[in-house]
Amino acid sequence: SCAVEGDLVVWDIEHRRRIVNEASSARGEAIEFTADGRMLAVGRPDAAIDLWDVATWQRIRTLLRGALPWNLRFSPDQTKLAVASAEESALEIRDVASGETNARSLFPSEIRGVAWSPDATVIAAGSSDIALLRGRSTIDGKPTAYVCENLSCKQPVTLEGEFEKLL
Repeated sequence: SCAVEGDLVVWDIEHRRRIVNEASSARGEAIEFTADGRMLAVGRPDAAIDLWDVATWQRIRTLLRGALPWNLRFSPDQTKLAVASAEESALEIRDVASGETNARSLFPSEIRGVAWSPDATVIAAGSSDIALLRGRSTIDGKPTAYVCENLSCKQPVTLEGEFEKLL
């Protein structure tokens, strides 16, 4: 859990004790375990991201500043980290080993949710807009979105139903 002020607290539920209690290191919205439970990513208020080794509760590394983290999601293969920023309306794909930003995409509104496909070739991001295509740039007067796979975007989609099917 993370307090509003930015304290990171990790609880051992079975033994009812705190494992980590670190002040001023975390942003409560941006915290994510890997699927195997071996690593924890924690977004910081300065836009850096700390990666923790769960076995030792030591920091493995810090990914340098990028988009201010609101939501973090590890890819299923745990080699990439999706970083959604509500303040910048940006989605970044970061390499976990190097910290490099592999891709960055801007959205018309705040990104609230991120999910990877099981094979880590497709990523979906949901913004605070109710209509999927609202506020998008237009082609032939129709709102348009792009669906990206393997970090490259496919042809534009102009029909909301078509866009939903692709996600």
